[in-house]
This record gives sequence, structure tokens and C-alpha cells, in this order.
Amino acid sequence: MKLLKGILLLILLAIIATGASFVWAYKIEPNRLVVREKTMRAAVSEPVKVVFWTDLHLGMWYPQEKLVQVVEKINAQQPDLVIFGGDFFDHYAEDQAQLSLEEIAAQLQKIEAPLGKYAVWGNHDYGGGSHEVYPQVMEAGGFTLLKNEQVELKDQNLRLYGLDDPLWGNAVQGDFSGNMVDILITHEPDIVDQLEMDGVEFAMAGHSHGGQVRLPVLTEQVLPPGGRTYVRGWYDVESSQLLVSGGIGMTKLPLRFGCTPEICAVEILPLD
Repeated sequence: MKLLKGILLLILLAIIATGASFVWAYKIEPNRLVVREKTMRAAVSEPVKVVFWTDLHLGMWYPQEKLVQVVEKINAQQPDLVIFGGDFFDHYAEDQAQLSLEEIAAQLQKIEAPLGKYAVWGNHDYGGGSHEVYPQVMEAGGFTLLKNEQVELKDQNLRLYGLDDPLWGNAVQGDFSGNMVDILITHEPDIVDQLEMDGVEFAMAGHSHGGQVRLPVLTEQVLPPGGRTYVRGWYDVESSQLLVSGGIGMTKLPLRFGCTPEICAVEILPLD
């Protein structure tokens, strides 16, 4: 009898734990937004604070009203430079009835960054009916969309290279020669293993959502193509350092577990 009661108690506790985990993953964790901070050193001529955010996936599971919180969190970091890593909408063709491009652009305009606001293409920006809408809303919001293009910030000795989406676009190797500090921006992180990274100080990427729902063994089986080697956090890639953000929104499932939505604030300081 005691054994039976023990088994029933364990089953009950398992049911409670499962239910609590689901509530957390569905209701609580997706609504949090944290800031991951990092300080780096490079041959910049003055300190530069970069805020990197990615994988917003606006739509049914991440409504545009939440963009207000994201913008406020970005501005609270007082960035010099703001970079978006792709996948702005989740599936625009299905979700457009609940999205106002004018209101979204108005929120993006509120992001303050004296050195500029830049973005790259993600796979969802090409698919799901977003191809024409994405560049329009980013431009209206004050962002410069880079597609295999570079921007030089000469006063800071900093150069950005925005790679086209490796999965749906046509990613082209950039030129990272010279003495400027180079930041490579790509949506899918795994492409760095196919690029010549010599001369790139930093690379920034998203795409994987950090697994979105992190469970032992299972998460590795559902990671997306292009985001299976580098999943979340900082990595050393040859002489470069790669940042992979877990992103903000959700896709496929309206859940986040063990992977809190985040923006990344990276302060680049001159060399000693």
C-alpha cells in the first residue's frame, strides 16, 4: 500500500511539474525580455556601444504591441549603434490583418542611435509574404537594410558588413582587409564556417532562437538549418568572436523554455 501511494504521489508531482512548466513556457517566459551585456576590446578610436536584436517574428504569437517594450529596452541602453539581425515578421501573409505597418514603422523611428540603425535579411523576411514589406517598414523606421553591403564609420574606425540571408538569398563574401574593426552581420550563424573570417573582429547572428524550447537531446533534433553548430552565446571562430543571440520572438510553437527573449548590448572599447 505504501509503495502504491508513493507511486501515485510521484505521478501527481510529475503532472504538476509538467503543467507548471507549460504555463511558464506559454505565459511567462515569452513575455520576459532581458539584456545580455558584454564588453570587448578592439582597435576602435572611441568606445562604441552596439545593441543587437534579432528574430522578432511579429505576428500571431508576438503581437506588435510588444514592440513598444523592445524599443524602450533598446533605448534604455543608450546605444551608439543599433543592429537588427533579421526575421522581423513570422508569417506576414497570414498575420497581416493584425499588423499595422504605419504603427510598426512609427515605433522603429523611436529607436535612437547616433551612429545609425542597420538591419540584414533573414529567411522569414524572404518567405511568408514578407519580401516586399520588410524593406519598406525598415526604411520607414529609419533602418538601413544591408544586402552584401558594407558601411564605414570612419570616425570610430569601424566597418559593418551585412550579409544577405544564406538560406533564401545570395550571401557573398565580404572584403575585410585593412585596419578597420570589422563587424559581420548575418542571420544564420553557421555560414561563418564557409567564409574567410580573417580580419573580422566580431560577427553577430541569430536564427536559432537558442533552441527556443531547450530540453536535453530533443532541442538538438529541431534546430534549424544554418543554426545547428552555433546556437547561442559567444564563440571563438578562427581569430573572430561570434555572438549568437537567442532572439526575441517565436516560430512554429508559441513557447519559450530555458531561452528567455533577449537583446544584446555589446560595448566595444579601444585597446589599452
